[in-house]
Amino acid sequence: MAKKKELSFEEDIAQLQEITLNIEENRYGMDEMLVKIKEAAALINNCKAKLNNTNEEIKKILDSISDEQ
Repeated sequence: MAKKKELSFEEDIAQLQEITLNIEENRYGMDEMLVKIKEAAALINNCKAKLNNTNEEIKKILDSISDEQ
């Protein structure tokens, strides 16, 4: 089975917005809604991980700047 391409943060957010809009407009049946909510939860977890990783990278950069002074 082929591995899914990892989406960018912006692509994850766009998918979350699309799912949210479709849920708000009742475009999904009950079974499909459950699948989409699980998909949204995975996207949220991906976004949180990316934000945490970015935050850590920024801290490292700022620490290295402080160490140089």
